[in-house]
Amino acid sequence: MEYEMQKLTEMSTWTLALPPADARVVGGHWVFAVKESASGDRTFRACYVGKGFSEIEGVHFDASGIFAPVARGASLRMLFAIAARERRTVWAIDFSSAFLNGDLGEIIYVKQPKGFIADSEEKMAYLCHKALYG
Repeated sequence: MEYEMQKLTEMSTWTLALPPADARVVGGHWVFAVKESASGDRTFRACYVGKGFSEIEGVHFDASGIFAPVARGASLRMLFAIAARERRTVWAIDFSSAFLNGDLGEIIYVKQPKGFIADSEEKMAYLCHKALYG
C-alpha cells in the first residue's frame, strides 16, 4: 500500500486539497492481488481505486472521452502469427502504473485512503490530475 501511495504521488496523479462545499467527493477503496512470475515468485500488489460506479453519466462526467486502450485477443493472436511466420522474437513489457498516465478533463475529488489520513488533514481530499483505476 505504501508503494502504491508513493507511485501515485510520484506520477503527480493528485494533490491534497480542501474541496469546495458543493464538490462531490468520490469514495475509494483498496484492491489487493497476488501476481506470480514465470519463475514462480509471488508479489503482492495493492491498488487504490476510485468508486467510479457511484458516478452518473451525463451528470458527473461526459462519457465521450472515456476509454481504456487494451488489445483484443484476436489482435494479439494475429501479431504472434506474423512473428512466428517471420521468425521474429516477441518480447513482453509490463508497465508499472500504466493507467496513471492519462490526464483528466474533469474536476474529480477522491477521498483519502484509510490508513493514510493525517489528523490535521481529515477534511481534505485528493484532487485528481490523472486517471485513477476504477
